[in-house]
Amino acid sequence: MSVKKIIHIDDGILSLNSSAVFNLKAPHGADIDNADIDWLEGTTPISKEDIKTEMDRLQAIEDAK
Repeated sequence: MSVKKIIHIDDGILSLNSSAVFNLKAPHGADIDNADIDWLEGTTPISKEDIKTEMDRLQAIEDAK
């Protein structure tokens, strides 16, 4: 049995924008609702809803492996 990767907030952000520059403060790496994201160097902010949707999509792919 292989260990499945847990998708974290930064995985979702970088999947949506691979050149995003940000500072992430999250109590638990996958807890988007309680995360503080500072967008740096002119990075266009991504909504938490969009990040969560992408995290769910990536996790489903990972879980299917």
